[in-house]
Amino acid sequence: MAPNGNPIEIRLQLETLLAEKARLAHENSVYARENRFLREIVEYHQLTMQDVIYVDEGIEEVTEVYPTQVLPRTGSSVSRAATAATPKSAPTST
Repeated sequence: MAPNGNPIEIRLQLETLLAEKARLAHENSVYARENRFLREIVEYHQLTMQDVIYVDEGIEEVTEVYPTQVLPRTGSSVSRAATAATPKSAPTST
């Protein structure tokens, strides 16, 4: 016949196992919360990067539709304004 063991030892082992189970359950809930938080960060980052890509694509589309009107006008209107603002020298008589 196998000995049943000391009831006090069995009780202590059960209490130890229950304490360990509670500690692991708490640790698991902390990791689950952290995991949710990190997933939200990843989702937010992916959404903001999609917005940046859409904005970049929109800018590229605009420059493709108006390639000669966007950049050259800026330079030519500045040069026209500079020449219009430059006073012409009066003819000098010698």
